[in-house]
Amino acid sequence: MHRRRPFVRRRVAAAAAALAGALLVAGCAVGQLGGPATLSRTDVRDALTISAWQHAVGKGPMLLEVHGSPTAMAPGDFAHALAAVMPSSPFHQPARWTADRARAGERDSRLVLMFGAPVGARGATPCATPESVPVAWGMPDGLAVQMSFCNGAESMGETRLTGPAVSGPDDPRLISMLRQAMARLVPVRAREFDDDHLPGRRCIPPLC
Repeated sequence: MHRRRPFVRRRVAAAAAALAGALLVAGCAVGQLGGPATLSRTDVRDALTISAWQHAVGKGPMLLEVHGSPTAMAPGDFAHALAAVMPSSPFHQPARWTADRARAGERDSRLVLMFGAPVGARGATPCATPESVPVAWGMPDGLAVQMSFCNGAESMGETRLTGPAVSGPDDPRLISMLRQAMARLVPVRAREFDDDHLPGRRCIPPLC
């Protein structure tokens, strides 16, 4: 038995090292936390995004789908509290928000927020398979959130936000960061037909 102890110790050490490595990779996968508010990886579809937004907000309250929580508040409670203070796009018809799917005017169109989501959670993933994305419950070292404007399983636009830790859904720092993100997510106007976009413009129905 004494001869096997070094082997057991090596296996325990290896397992601990593997766990530490996994945690390190997971931390890096979330991105840089803390520091000033930063918006990155914004991807919108211009006219299509604006049209989808105007259609959705015209139907009634827009669904705010929240995964995770940046504080110790339970995610469900955080979602309902955030819906009461969530800013809207500053350029278009303002949205009324609800965290209750049954009260949403257009259930397929929704804003999905994922607190602590890894940087790889983008594109259709937050819209089609949000349950596959790991999120955080409590982010004392800083904020990281994936924001996606979804229509069914399709992303109409997205942006990623990192910044300082926040104390709750009504923290002025959080509201300010979300307001900046909404200005990016639903652009002020479609750029497809600007002179510098004409050579590579996308085709916008019903013109094509």
